Amino acid sequence: MGARLSAKDVWRVGPAVAVTLAVFVLSLLPACCFRGVEQALPLFPGADKVVHAAMYAAVVAAWVHAVRPERRRWRVLLRLAAAATLYGLVMEVGQKVLTRTRTMDPLDGCANAAGAFLCAAAVGAWSGRSAGERAAPGRGRDQTEGGAT
Repeated sequence: MGARLSAKDVWRVGPAVAVTLAVFVLSLLPACCFRGVEQALPLFPGADKVVHAAMYAAVVAAWVHAVRPERRRWRVLLRLAAAATLYGLVMEVGQKVLTRTRTMDPLDGCANAAGAFLCAAAVGAWSGRSAGERAAPGRGRDQTEGGAT
């Protein structure tokens, strides 16, 4: 028999699945669905790249939430960012192959990667800072078991 998911597991993994599916849907919707938004918010040239970066940062953040806190190490964060980047590249190819109104843009792929890795770096830096704050008084992260620096 397979392992059963607890309610805690669902609350941890559910948002990651939801965000990943939302990005899938948004990536493959026809271009006409976004014309009103583009016209209403003519921010600046290339604003869509910021949106791409934000979407893939959200994907990584959601999957970081799915990882148990004690497992949130740099290696895991970088793997999540790499997986999100690969997912973004697959979505770009999907836009070319599966839709008639969307195009594959290598710069979108770069923006996806930038958002994913910036999020992973921010989480890693924050986690490292938080771990240092949780260290026992008089024993920072730079000290060894014997107390020497």
